[in-house]
Amino acid sequence: MGSQAGRASRHGYIGGLTAFSGEEKAAIVAAVLLFRALTYGIQIPIGGFTYIIWRVKSDWRRPADAAAQRARASYFAT
Repeated sequence: MGSQAGRASRHGYIGGLTAFSGEEKAAIVAAVLLFRALTYGIQIPIGGFTYIIWRVKSDWRRPADAAAQRARASYFAT
């Protein structure tokens, strides 16, 4: 099951595929698959990999300055 926008985009792809002749269908299918691969197949694993690095590597983090945090919190509270 997908979202409403996801279903609409799939129907748009299907409509585009059925509107063209046989030779153009192959190029459109290749373009759609390339788009899906670049959108999901590459970005999600890269994001997962960088998240793991961010969680494991903690030497770049600074300890929180409690006074500065209180000052920021009081600024936004008013």
